[in-house]
Amino acid sequence: MTPGTTFIAASLASVALAILSSSSKRPAAWILALAGASTVAWVRCLELLWGHSFYALCGAAAAVGAGLIIGSSLRRTVDEAELPPGLWAFASGLGGLLGVAWLRLIGINAGSAERLLAPMILPKDIFPILVPSFIAFSLWILPLPWTPSSRAQSWGGTLLALAGPWTAWLLIGRLQAPSAAAAFQLALAAGGLLWARKRLRDYPILSKAALLGLAAGCLLAWLSQDLFHDVWLNRLNATWPGGKFLALVDDGNECLGAYQFSSGATVLLRDGLACANGPTEAKCEAHLPILMHGSARRVLLVDVRHPAAIASALSHGLEVTALDAHPQAKKILAALAEKAWPPTDVPLEAKLRFVNQDLSPHLHSAQPYDVIILEVPFPVDAPQPSALVTKRRFQEIKRHLAPDGLAAVRLPAPYPDQSLPRIVKNLQGVFAHTGAFALPGGLLLIAADHPLLADAPTLLARRSVFVQVDDFDLETDLPKILWTDLDTPQK
Repeated sequence: MTPGTTFIAASLASVALAILSSSSKRPAAWILALAGASTVAWVRCLELLWGHSFYALCGAAAAVGAGLIIGSSLRRTVDEAELPPGLWAFASGLGGLLGVAWLRLIGINAGSAERLLAPMILPKDIFPILVPSFIAFSLWILPLPWTPSSRAQSWGGTLLALAGPWTAWLLIGRLQAPSAAAAFQLALAAGGLLWARKRLRDYPILSKAALLGLAAGCLLAWLSQDLFHDVWLNRLNATWPGGKFLALVDDGNECLGAYQFSSGATVLLRDGLACANGPTEAKCEAHLPILMHGSARRVLLVDVRHPAAIASALSHGLEVTALDAHPQAKKILAALAEKAWPPTDVPLEAKLRFVNQDLSPHLHSAQPYDVIILEVPFPVDAPQPSALVTKRRFQEIKRHLAPDGLAAVRLPAPYPDQSLPRIVKNLQGVFAHTGAFALPGGLLLIAADHPLLADAPTLLARRSVFVQVDDFDLETDLPKILWTDLDTPQK
């Protein structure tokens, strides 16, 4: 989860906690802390399933509102029943665990390739995601009668409650989002039992039922570690039955996976979507900018997660830096590679360096590059990808290019109506010359401050022997790839 998304999620949780705390009888501070932490972990789970933090936050906000409405309507009933608050905290924890378990059923009805290769934001996806989150959220934040707590009314209690969301953010990277959510819900259930232990002693049957429920909660918490594996398996098998995971990793900021179908085709799994970037277009993504430069020595590949693209850049005999913020991106590249990884059949002068870092700090600490190739993930209008194609980001890239440097931006299709013109306008506002190759599945934008030479005979004449071996189809494919000079006004 990015810092911006985390801040919004934590703020959302804090607002919900403030609503709870405004009642005359406040819940204990630890209840508020666990509820806030669970909210942040749940937002991260929904973000991974939807592939879009905006929809995840909207879903969480809707569930919080539903919980407050349901809780208000049940207040009189609970008052009459005189049930202890500890049992409601226990029920809240079990409800959250059950909600996490239900999330694994998402994707069973996603039975087409079009639904697989897109974030889960369609109407048919919304219902199965919102139902379990509504149930869990409505149990977490019911404004039911709580026992007044001096801790919740003190500054220490308030700080403890507000620390919950940020604690969740710190733990998500270690436990992953589903396990973190399950851990907080299990802690809430166990805390509720301790809180209600005196009342439970008076009702032996109720005590046994509560312990049985806690044991079931432990089982659900244990199963949560396979949540994303099961969600993706449901979606993949509903599209094309058969296949296996080559890798599936999550660092708390991004979930990455590699899956191979029974036909042998592989896809890159990223959060809530699958990317089918073929070897041919991956090779062109590296070859075309380097050949257009003509004399490159140092190349930077940013978030390029196809091994064919990296191998193609190395075939030019260059110093290649593969920059990726995900600490286990190398594992995904190795899983997707058809040959030995890292590549061995490259020129002797070629050098490959992996850097686990974000783009901005790396650029400020590295020497200028001749070519910088930036791969933007789909959907380009989501908050995180949108930050990669702003005018400020392009200015930053330009400042760290060599005098005759060239920048390339790989955009996956389809594009929302306003996204592509806005990205092109940002690029043209920074570089003097821009153009685009129409690759299968998206555009490869090229930008530089010198005129761009893109005719096929010139580019083909610049190929070395290693490049020809790496992509022997380039001679027939390159003349067919449409080049558009964006400096010329389009009709």
